[in-house]
Amino acid sequence: MAPKQLDDIIESSCDRAWVEDKQAHFTQLHDSWSALCRYIREELDKGQGVVVPETVAFLFKNEQAGGKAKRVPDVLVLRSFLTEHNLQAAPGVGPDDAVSSLGSLYETYPPLHPVNYTTVAQMAGHSKKAVVDAVKHIMYELVYCTRSHVDVVLDFGVAVLKIKNMRVSVKYHKEFLVDLGKGDVLSTTKTFQAMIGPKRDAHSELLSTYWRE
Repeated sequence: MAPKQLDDIIESSCDRAWVEDKQAHFTQLHDSWSALCRYIREELDKGQGVVVPETVAFLFKNEQAGGKAKRVPDVLVLRSFLTEHNLQAAPGVGPDDAVSSLGSLYETYPPLHPVNYTTVAQMAGHSKKAVVDAVKHIMYELVYCTRSHVDVVLDFGVAVLKIKNMRVSVKYHKEFLVDLGKGDVLSTTKTFQAMIGPKRDAHSELLSTYWRE
């Protein structure tokens, strides 16, 4: 069986008995996901990492290459996503607990912030509640597929999340990485200490409310 993709997931949501207006529901989900993908792309283009709640974190790592420090785009599958749905990270895909000894994700990979759904809603042309609900519906259908042992491919615009045989992998699109390398985003490393004031609690900033702005 071919893996389910975004349109399949949205159509499955539209078929739920509680959906009264299938066309409006389809439009809401499609618009919201498209806006979320654009938002993630714009934030990464600015050098800002983004956490999609309970799913993945699109971020940058500081690395040394040829004696020079540089930033490298990376993706972490969140531990909560794996454990809650009995999934495993595919080889080479590390859950966020891999950095727990170094502090929170926010402290380790700055700048990093949760999705701002107010901004996404403005981009989508829907209310914030409608967008949040739309993303929840899509993720619900994704989880439903995995629990039914159906493989899934979900495109986030900049990267593709694949679930095959209950193993999760995420890979950036090559075209996105090429475009990102054309600017100066990757040429300047960032540190947590340089980006926060003395009163900011970065750990609670990242791990507060589930669907926080």
